[in-house]
Amino acid sequence: MFGRIKSPRSLVLGIAAATGLFAAAQANAHTISVGTYNAGAIGSVTVVLGSYHGSGAPEGSIQLISGPVTTGVIAFSDLTLTKPGDLIDGDNNFFAPTSPGGSPAGTFVQATNTTGQNVTRWQSVTFTGLTAGDYTYQISGMNSAVWEDWGSLTNNWQGELTITGEVVVGELPEPGTLAVLGLGLAAIGVARRRRTA
Repeated sequence: MFGRIKSPRSLVLGIAAATGLFAAAQANAHTISVGTYNAGAIGSVTVVLGSYHGSGAPEGSIQLISGPVTTGVIAFSDLTLTKPGDLIDGDNNFFAPTSPGGSPAGTFVQATNTTGQNVTRWQSVTFTGLTAGDYTYQISGMNSAVWEDWGSLTNNWQGELTITGEVVVGELPEPGTLAVLGLGLAAIGVARRRRTA
């Protein structure tokens, strides 16, 4: 299964126009990247949030609330200071808009990081037993600005993702291709680059 990037749910939660709110966004840390990668088995996918905060603990949880498979609430864990090697910017890892506030929650559509902050901390969660289709995810339990959504300045948000399946038929691929295919059979996308007119 391969991830197909899908537009986030249009949840406009307000615009951060106040100067104080903008200043707070600059002083605190937020989720500025979201990525996904295959966790090593069919239907097994790891979702990763990236923040520029230099300390802290894993925070919050994620749940698939609609789609072919729904899940219970799963807490984020696996906090690391090293970017997971399976994340590729613009492919399966996307960034928040340039400016904090003023964007719909769950908007991670930039192929490159234009926030002016460097991602220094990642937390993740792994789903298993997923099948191809469109999903809605819910982030909850965030209680600080460390993992707050950069674009909307909200601690908890919803977004959309799509899982697509790809079946190999006919001849078996070469061993090297088979290994790569085995690692890439499942992935989730949480955003898609907006098409320009």
